Order: sequence, then structure tokens, then C-alpha cells
Amino acid sequence: MSSNPVHTSGTNGNKIAILIWLLYLCGIISFGLSAVAGVTIAYVQRNRLSGTVFEQHVTSAIRTFWIGLVGSLAFGAVSAFNFFLGAEEFFFSQFMPPEEPKQLGYTDLGQLFSVSGLALLGLFAIVIWYVCRSLRGLIRACQKQPI
Repeated sequence: MSSNPVHTSGTNGNKIAILIWLLYLCGIISFGLSAVAGVTIAYVQRNRLSGTVFEQHVTSAIRTFWIGLVGSLAFGAVSAFNFFLGAEEFFFSQFMPPEEPKQLGYTDLGQLFSVSGLALLGLFAIVIWYVCRSLRGLIRACQKQPI
């Protein structure tokens, strides 16, 4: 048998864990605002749920938030930086007379969209991971099981 804590009496840990995971899932629609509320509740309730099955839910929710935030910011920043840098060069080159004739070739647009595309793919992967982890947490909280 595992050494997971099983004490659940005396707290509303089940309801708190379900609320946190639901707020995380709503964070996809609210651009993370409800996820911030969820992680705040997780931090506030962390000591209260210590020694219960739901302590693991709170810890997992906090980790999910921070990993999702850092991953989203990293991939989003790379994508935005690359897109705007490439877009600036692309659009301004159309209006500025070049010193020597230059045609915008496949390599310019290819570099722009390949790095942006990879970054967006990474961002999409983070969102899928976040949703799967939140759904798993929600299901386990509804079943009153540890993560």
C-alpha cells in the first residue's frame, strides 16, 4: 500500500479541491484570471488541508499553475517576438526602397513562420497539458482520491 494521507474528516477539502480545479479549467476561457483566483485559494488553504488526501491536490494545483504560467509566457514571448520582428521587417521593407533590389523569398517568410509556428505549437502543448492535468485533478477530487 502507498503512504498517501487518507484523513478527510473535519475539512471541506473535497469542495475546496473541486473549486480550485474548476477555477483552473475556467482559466482557459478567462485568460488565466480565474486560475489566479484558484492558485490564491490553494495557497490560503494549503495549511488547513495538511495531512489530508487533498493536500496533494493543493500542491499539484500550485505546481500546475506555475509550470503553466512559465511555459505559456516563454512560448508566447518567443512567438510574439519572432512574429513582430519578422512582421516589422516584412511590412517596412514593402515601403522602404531597398538599396539593391531584393525580393522577399521563401526563406524570410519561412523563418518567420517556422519559429512562430514552433512556438505556437509549444504553447498549444502547454494548454493541452494544463487542461489534462486539471481534468485529472478534478476527477480525482470528485472521487476523494489523492493525485
